[in-house]
Amino acid sequence: MVAKNEMKNNTAPSGGIEGGGTKSVCAIGSDPENIQAGIRFPTTTPEETLDQAMAFFKSHGDLAAMGIASYGSLDFRHDSPTYGRVLPTPKPHWHRRNGHFNTNNHV
Repeated sequence: MVAKNEMKNNTAPSGGIEGGGTKSVCAIGSDPENIQAGIRFPTTTPEETLDQAMAFFKSHGDLAAMGIASYGSLDFRHDSPTYGRVLPTPKPHWHRRNGHFNTNNHV
């Protein structure tokens, strides 16, 4: 766990994920100084890593917004056939992997 602080207001918090080459970090809060919950875990296979991130975010309810930082490029063009996917990367097994982060998952 990164930190726990009480939220300053009653609006839905925002979420953030930093998908690194060796570890991933997820956090929920109202701003960087007010983190409500967080988790760190190894970046392994796409299935394990993304499932762990999605489970964390879903366990904390609705989010107002989501920020994503990644070791590789992500396609966020809604009109693209590769929307929501990791673009070419040297990380094994991640090339063109669906990132799960799309409107169908409500995250």
